[in-house]
Amino acid sequence: MANSFLADRVATRDVQFSVGGKIRVGTKAISKKAAENPTAAALYQKALNGLISFREAEKEIYKSCSISNPFYPRNTQEFHAHPWDMTTGGMATAKHILDLYGEIKGRDAAPKLYRFPVVFPDVQDYDLDTLVGGGLTVQGGGPETVRYRSRYEPDGSRVCVYLPEVVRTEQTKRKVVQHVPRKPVVRGPCVPEECEEYSFGMCKFSGTLRFYIPGIAGAGVFELHTGSTEAASQIYLRLSQAMKTCRGRLPNFTPDGRPVFWISKAKVTRPYFDENGQAKLGEQWVPQLDMEIELPKVMWLKQQEAMLLPAAATAPAAGSTQAVVPTAWIESTSNDASMVVDATPSVSSSPVQVIEATGQQSASVTTHRQEGAHGQQGTSLQSMLDHARDGGYAADLTQWANARFGQGWEQEPSKVIETWSGMVTRLGAMTGKWLQFNCEVLRLNLEQELVLRYMKLKVGALKDGSVIPRYIDELKGLCADGASVATELMHAALENAG
Repeated sequence: MANSFLADRVATRDVQFSVGGKIRVGTKAISKKAAENPTAAALYQKALNGLISFREAEKEIYKSCSISNPFYPRNTQEFHAHPWDMTTGGMATAKHILDLYGEIKGRDAAPKLYRFPVVFPDVQDYDLDTLVGGGLTVQGGGPETVRYRSRYEPDGSRVCVYLPEVVRTEQTKRKVVQHVPRKPVVRGPCVPEECEEYSFGMCKFSGTLRFYIPGIAGAGVFELHTGSTEAASQIYLRLSQAMKTCRGRLPNFTPDGRPVFWISKAKVTRPYFDENGQAKLGEQWVPQLDMEIELPKVMWLKQQEAMLLPAAATAPAAGSTQAVVPTAWIESTSNDASMVVDATPSVSSSPVQVIEATGQQSASVTTHRQEGAHGQQGTSLQSMLDHARDGGYAADLTQWANARFGQGWEQEPSKVIETWSGMVTRLGAMTGKWLQFNCEVLRLNLEQELVLRYMKLKVGALKDGSVIPRYIDELKGLCADGASVATELMHAALENAG
């Protein structure tokens, strides 16, 4: 099928995200000359109050007071969520961010944004550059300045590109016309050491971090820009390490629903430019990425899984989906209790008859006797594994057992067999579907209790398991835009339901 006009337009963009707002790492201060002018000072105050943007205030000051460059960048400990930077909500969105995550410190008269959680769009490891972008670009210099910027070619080389000037004819000078979007033209290799714009400080590094903010409604991502190469590099390295450790995906939430990533600031020694544009060296507040997880523990458990998981158990059955979330996200077996069928029978020596969808009885599954011999344990385990293999859910059974009971459960399988037998007693032929649903929740790294509460509200109670296929369909639709969006939707639905 041919691409649409909009698909072609979007494909030419550097970033495939809709932007919903910006979070600023710094602010603007008024120059001494502008501060002495009452009109300029009043316009600056309007910008501080969020009524107009700093750019609008600068234009008005130049027009009314003939003062150019009335503001200069000012480094701050806090972040800034300006109303004019919010594409949806404006003042209401900026206020909501401060209401949720603002803090009062020291001599603060009002809450300020020192630290806030972030959730990243669901991307693969090769798309990390769409979340943390960076490059060289010409900034400032006036309307006649050519906006050169760096770009990487498919072969890995870095080039300097720019938009060609629109050549007007005598006819087009007399009226407003619409031009075809210009495509960047390659100027040549990007070599900062040999670049005139770079040596004069016109071409600088510009880094962009893209994310959602939990609790803030809107379809677009937020952007945070920084001119610190070191700060952007550190954020990139931390996300890259987390993604590699967690098998190619970023873990946005812990098992109890807390955000994994937070943005804060750290004071470091960096070069900066003062009011007169002079380069100086001093302490600066730069953004940094904090993580609420223990990567060493995740790496250790991953290594244990690779060493202990039997080869037969790691082979996925036909039609099944192998979970990609490391078992480190399952903190303990007690935290997983909400996902276990609550009709587990007491330990007994009597066999449990498994009823298939056809109504016929399959091979009996003997539950483990507390005083049973090793041979009886092996028979019980083999019967369970045979039933899972025949039902096409062997990989899901293994993944569920690993997550709930830990690696090496085959050495002492009584608890697994007992719990699984309870599922079979209650759910019958739907046992495989139930385990498939559980493993999909694990793979998406969703909060299990939250998912069940949502499913009960939207689809209905579990009961005999007849609703499980609808659970699975609802989960697929819910996660169409990623696990982070799904979590937001579930929280909103439960809050609206009271």
